[in-house]
Amino acid sequence: MDEPQKLEFGQWYGGRSWPVWHYRELPEGIRPAGQGELWNGRPVLWQVQLGPDKGEWYAALVTPFNIKALSDYIARGIPVYVKK
Repeated sequence: MDEPQKLEFGQWYGGRSWPVWHYRELPEGIRPAGQGELWNGRPVLWQVQLGPDKGEWYAALVTPFNIKALSDYIARGIPVYVKK
């Protein structure tokens, strides 16, 4: 498996900047998330839907700014993962 790559952009949460990671393959030790498992500050992986990384994976934290989008992904069958 390829090593994850830290992206040039990050996200702001809890008063600090956090990295966003790019995975070409899903890492071990994760499982699909359910709707009730998304809360602010929780690390998740989701499948990228647009751009050159489409079909690959980004990992970051759930925030007030992305929780609705991640919830919509789960409802539409787009994979979102959390640690086992």
